[in-house]
Amino acid sequence: MIGRKPLVILGGVIAVLLLWFGGVDRVQYEEDCLDCQLGRTIYQTRLATAPVLEAIEERPSLLSMAAEDLGVPCPHDHVHRWLAERRLGLVLVIFEDHVLHPTQRPWYPPCAREAARSLAEAEPELPQEFRSRVISDHDWGFWTGLRERIFASCPPRQRPEAIFSPPLPDGGLGAPAEPEEASTPPEDPGPTGEQVGDPRAETGIPADEVD
Repeated sequence: MIGRKPLVILGGVIAVLLLWFGGVDRVQYEEDCLDCQLGRTIYQTRLATAPVLEAIEERPSLLSMAAEDLGVPCPHDHVHRWLAERRLGLVLVIFEDHVLHPTQRPWYPPCAREAARSLAEAEPELPQEFRSRVISDHDWGFWTGLRERIFASCPPRQRPEAIFSPPLPDGGLGAPAEPEEASTPPEDPGPTGEQVGDPRAETGIPADEVD
C-alpha cells in the first residue's frame, strides 16, 4: 500500500503541472497592415492570458519605408490580426497555423531613400497627397507612378528591374547581344588530279615537263 507522503508529493506535482499548463502559455500573432502592407509577428508569453513578455518582428514593405522617408509614416489604423500558434506551458502545441514569411526585405537602396526625401522637400504638397491617395484611399496607380519617380534617380544597375530580372546575354542592361553568324564550311575544291587519272600520277613526270 502506498504511503501518505508519496501521495501528497504526487498530488503536489500534478497540481503544479495543472497550474503551469493552465496558467502559462506562449502565443504567436501575425499582423498585416491593410494600408501600407507592413507585416508583423508578435510573440507573447502570458500568465493567466495577461502578457508578461513580448517580442515583435517587423517586415516593412516598400510602401511603408517610402512613407517614412516622405515624412508621413503609416499609422496602421487598419490591421488584420490572427493567431498563428499557441503553446500551453510554453511547450505543448495546441494550435498551429503555418505562415510563410518573405526571406528578404524589399529592395530599397540608399539612392531611392534619398530621392523620396528630396521629392518631399521639393514638393511640399506631395507627402499629404501620398497619405490621402495611397494610405487612405489605396490609389495604387498613384503609388506606382511615385515609385517609378523614386527609383528613376538611381543608377540603372540599382533599379528593381536590374536586380530581379535575369542578366542579358551581353552581361549588361542594354539590348541583347547580336547573335553570332553561323560559320559556313569551306567549299569542296573538287577531285584532285590523282583522283581523275592525272598523267602526272601515272608516269611520275614532274608537272612542268608535261605538255
